[in-house]
Amino acid sequence: MNDEKLKSSILALVPPSAREKLYADCKEYNIVKSDWLKLTEPPTDLAFVLNGEIALRNKTGNMMEYGRVVSGRSIELKAFFLKSPTWDWAWQAQEDSKVFVVPWKSFVEAFASAPQTLNYLHRMAINPELQKLKRDLRSLGTAHQSVETIINSLKHGSFSEAKSRCVNERLFFVVSSGRMELNFALDGTFRPMGSFQLGETLIYDPKQKNYFYEVIEDVKGWYIFESEWKKLKCQKDLEDFFEIRYGLIEESKDALSDQTTGEMEIYQGQSKLKRRVTIFHRLHYFFSSRKIVTHSEFSNAAPACLASAAAQFGYKIGVKAIKFHFTGSHESGVLNSI
Repeated sequence: MNDEKLKSSILALVPPSAREKLYADCKEYNIVKSDWLKLTEPPTDLAFVLNGEIALRNKTGNMMEYGRVVSGRSIELKAFFLKSPTWDWAWQAQEDSKVFVVPWKSFVEAFASAPQTLNYLHRMAINPELQKLKRDLRSLGTAHQSVETIINSLKHGSFSEAKSRCVNERLFFVVSSGRMELNFALDGTFRPMGSFQLGETLIYDPKQKNYFYEVIEDVKGWYIFESEWKKLKCQKDLEDFFEIRYGLIEESKDALSDQTTGEMEIYQGQSKLKRRVTIFHRLHYFFSSRKIVTHSEFSNAAPACLASAAAQFGYKIGVKAIKFHFTGSHESGVLNSI
């Protein structure tokens, strides 16, 4: 395989010992702009875009475009793992394109020595919440092998059931369906702090008494107990993710250091990558469209996040200056009201 785009695709996960045999079964096809890619039904061949772009369109009606597959990406991998009898979309070349077609049977056989990788691809293809978790982990620079191990270590089930099994350890949970709310103790009463739905992740700690999760709709998802993640070879990668993703509130309080001058001197000693991703996850946490700011400390934290992000781009604005222009309600500020 000489094309660099395919080297960055899922074909790169094929065990080296099986690649030569797999590629011997593959074919390449050229598609002229506006022409349609035709593959047999039920699905038997997995296609990759080698060059160009392929639009996914509705198969009936107005043929509205749903999305595009760019160079190096596969077309409808999900259909194979779901054993679908038909393709979900029609495919039209948006420019002169070339596709690389792999027989699905040969693709599966190539992973005979690495079933854990095929299981990882299965989970990733059909679960958007795990796709989001992968993106978050990769944004921290987590190696692929660690991501694969983490995804494969997760079990699927009910949040309420998993929570009931937590006695003296924490639980990491990724929501795949349902909805629940986080209620936080502020000024002696519990107040809603946010809603958790598809793709949201959380740490449940049975020893923590300052907050609780209220299930609004039956919540199911992927989870792993602390005793289990501590046995993983990639334990540090996962706990680094926890530190950045869930240590935000306390860190943001510390970030309100110099209220007099408004200068933000934070993140000293951290690597450039960690500074960037810390700010990314900090902003994502506080500026979720569903996040509710209900206390002065959290209202202060939002300007602190903006100030720290601005500092990374060379703008020394400071907390006080941003608070002056902070138009969101300090009692119920969310992203849409700022």
